[in-house]
Amino acid sequence: MCGATREHDTPPPSPFRGSGDEDETLEPDEVVVDDDGMVLEEVETLEEGPPPEDEDDDMDAAAVEEEEPVEDMSRLTLDGHKGSAFCVAVSQAGDAPLIASGGEDDCARVWRADTGALVLTTSGHKDSVTQVAFSSDGKLLAAGDMAGLVQVYRVLGGEKVWEFDTGLDLTWLAWHSVAPALLAGTQDGQGWMWRIPRGDTKTLASHGSGLSKAALLADGAHLLAGYEDGSARLWQLRSGQPVQQFSGAAAHSSPVTCAAAHRDNVLLATGAMDGWVRLYSATSGKLLTTLAAAPDAGASTDADDDEGGPQCVEAAAFAPTETPLLATASVGGVLTLWDAVAQRARHRLSDLSGVTCLRWTADGTRLLVGCLDGEVVEVDARAGGVVRRLTSVPSSVLDMELTADGKAVVVAMDDGKVRLFDLAQPAAT
Repeated sequence: MCGATREHDTPPPSPFRGSGDEDETLEPDEVVVDDDGMVLEEVETLEEGPPPEDEDDDMDAAAVEEEEPVEDMSRLTLDGHKGSAFCVAVSQAGDAPLIASGGEDDCARVWRADTGALVLTTSGHKDSVTQVAFSSDGKLLAAGDMAGLVQVYRVLGGEKVWEFDTGLDLTWLAWHSVAPALLAGTQDGQGWMWRIPRGDTKTLASHGSGLSKAALLADGAHLLAGYEDGSARLWQLRSGQPVQQFSGAAAHSSPVTCAAAHRDNVLLATGAMDGWVRLYSATSGKLLTTLAAAPDAGASTDADDDEGGPQCVEAAAFAPTETPLLATASVGGVLTLWDAVAQRARHRLSDLSGVTCLRWTADGTRLLVGCLDGEVVEVDARAGGVVRRLTSVPSSVLDMELTADGKAVVVAMDDGKVRLFDLAQPAAT
């Protein structure tokens, strides 16, 4: 998520969480001073006896009682992680779909999507598991922790077949769409490719800046990588060499937070903490346009503004359709659907809670939006309106994936649970 680098074993904080400080003025009865006469603390001396009743507390309690509880619309809740559930993946193969999750408790878990039965729990990780992914045939699970240890398990039987310790913070992990190859990125800016289970290794050289996000192109031959210095590169995987470099005036002024590629293998997009989305051509290597993801929040032009904020672009995703429709979302809760050819906004929703992730349905007609308040919002991409809001508990959605049949969405949440919501049933009217 946007913001400063996440501490190990620490759940991501909400960017809207207040400091908790209140501007109160006390009339102190006692002042504590040190030997030099400096005031250290002002305290109020109270007479002995029971504390006075606070009418404001009674009013607050009454208000809490009057609040309507959030409806839990999930069909299945998987409860096993201690701390946050950071990531989730869904098997796209087999008669019984499987769900994988990674958490703050330094392990990944695999569950049956139909019954919720626990199938596998990994061991040996040194830090929070923030990346999980099933291979294209659904037979292997890859799990990566923040410290850089990557493990691969055979799903049936739970046998560990391979592991590799990069020794560096892991920032991205994904299987190749066809080949038995695992791709990853690390904080030092290096890209990794491993042939599994043999372990043959190829690297994509770093230019000195951390590799923050990446996207595999539909052709399976190229990888778009975004970096913390705001630049991006298009890599040819076979040669391990960059074929396009988007830097200098074409780069962002702050770290890249998301990367996306259209299925035509030409249109590329990156979003960054500066609030801008940049569209590139994979063939010409040119910057096509720059789009403001959250115009009301005011995109930044300060090259040193790398701490994120409401304008920070948290997610970007092209629809899996011939028409290049691009969805972008900001931490401040602005969702925009762009016509990438006309380079204009088709629809914009600005009343969402902070957005953490986006997932398109297979036909590209609907978009699922994961939010910081725990909602999953289903949006009609053609009309631009909200179809329904799926709720469970007020805990941030940290990751989200659709099942292969598109009938359900699985979310990993900050309360440590993984929830499954049905999409097949008609939305409430």
